[in-house]
Amino acid sequence: DDAFAALEDNVVTLSTMKASKFAASFLTELEKWEQTLAHVSETIEAILNVQRAWMYLENIFVGSEDIRKQLPAESKMFDQVNSGWKNVMKQLLAEPNVVKGCHIDGMLPSLNDMESKLEKIQKSLDQYLETKRMAFPRFYF
Repeated sequence: DDAFAALEDNVVTLSTMKASKFAASFLTELEKWEQTLAHVSETIEAILNVQRAWMYLENIFVGSEDIRKQLPAESKMFDQVNSGWKNVMKQLLAEPNVVKGCHIDGMLPSLNDMESKLEKIQKSLDQYLETKRMAFPRFYF
């Protein structure tokens, strides 16, 4: 939250600077920072999306052998995402600077890949639960 608030403040400050009549002399640097902050924003958004999905699915796939047996391909995919997510978190912990952390090689593509895999896993889980609901309509869960 603090990083996101600081990011928003910096984007507003940057916009104010670009609107200045004196901005022409350092326009290239302003544009560089604008791209940098846009990349940081995109990366933080991806981190939050992956974290949200991972937190939900972790409780299901780590704690339930039944689900793992019923959805083996998704369990394997979740294990890969889980390993990748923990690796990303270690990298970010080692780099306290947000801008540098968001620019670690392969960070954003890796997060986007994790997000798409988690969406596929979520979709398969929803389909599996729907079949269970159809089989046991009295126990709608």
